[in-house]
Amino acid sequence: MDNALGMPQGKHSYKLQDWIGYGATDTDFRSSVKLLNRILGQKFSEMQSQRITNNLSAEVEEFYEDAILPDKKEEGEYFAAGFDDKGIPILPSEVNREADSSGERLGKGQKNGVKKSSTVSVTYSFDSFVRTPEKVITNLFDKPKHEKKEREVQAPANDTQNKHIRAFLSDKDKSIEYGFDNILKRGGKAPKIVALIDGDRGLEKAIDRVAEKKGITVMIICKILDIIHVVEYVWKAANAHFGEKSSKRIDWVKQQCLLLLQSQTDAVIDNLQALVQQNKSKTKQEAIQKVINYIVNHKHMMDYRTYLARGFPISTGAVESACGHFVQCRMERNGMRWSLKGAQNLLNLRAVNKNDDWDKYLTHYINKEQALLSSDYGIAA
Repeated sequence: MDNALGMPQGKHSYKLQDWIGYGATDTDFRSSVKLLNRILGQKFSEMQSQRITNNLSAEVEEFYEDAILPDKKEEGEYFAAGFDDKGIPILPSEVNREADSSGERLGKGQKNGVKKSSTVSVTYSFDSFVRTPEKVITNLFDKPKHEKKEREVQAPANDTQNKHIRAFLSDKDKSIEYGFDNILKRGGKAPKIVALIDGDRGLEKAIDRVAEKKGITVMIICKILDIIHVVEYVWKAANAHFGEKSSKRIDWVKQQCLLLLQSQTDAVIDNLQALVQQNKSKTKQEAIQKVINYIVNHKHMMDYRTYLARGFPISTGAVESACGHFVQCRMERNGMRWSLKGAQNLLNLRAVNKNDDWDKYLTHYINKEQALLSSDYGIAA
């Protein structure tokens, strides 16, 4: 009878699991059942919400392995792959550490709590969006703060097609491999890929390692260093030389950024080295030298004139945003601590929500459970 009626394995209906699980991907477990309790006159607990969410996440990996992909006609000419790390607070017991006493004064270098890094993968396709260095500079420096500045830095949002987000805890290579696999499934035999990086050398090495392992190195047209991170470093040099309150900083920073966007990186390095020679303060010299080292180490990803002329994005804005709204907004709320498995379960289910795959996933989940129950009952599905 249960089989004929399509009853779920647990005691909660699929509709309740849908409502509670969907709510839990956006807000904490307690809040996810608060409104339902008021509407239905029930007493669903925080623990029940957590249990339902963990159960619902069980088929996410299989779902995305077999997911129906967007029509290739709906994809842009190029694919972008962005990766970044974001910490998640983990229960100390999960990493063999005792919990810190809330009343104990922390020693030098100690941090309250334990974090594990999750690596976020964001992939999307886009069409060429050509800009000039001068247009980007105007957008970055001359527009009022309340106006959006993304359009001239990267492809506009409405040209970003079929964005797909996932995140994996403590597994950088898996996240990168997943992102590339997603592109390979969507882009055919030889997709043209642009890799967007924030300057993390470990992340760049992991991208190279995974690309070589998968035999797709030739498909990566270029690796692009996020221009916003570069601008932040240029500001550090300006602050060290001119002082943080000097009005001379802005024009100098604009000049250096324009040179960078014109791919005159060596000229910027020369200008920075001149600042080192002009300063007698060792502290200022070291601060400026750090900026020089950063640019020298990443010069191979800073041919911005070519990137802009080909219409490529030059910002990691999409993945930076994902680290905030996808990971931090849900996983780092006040007082939250996660088990390793629980954190990954929620990251998986949250991806289903944020990728707008919820209804398709629930159908997959229910069909899979009903097939297993039919097998247990000895009834042909």
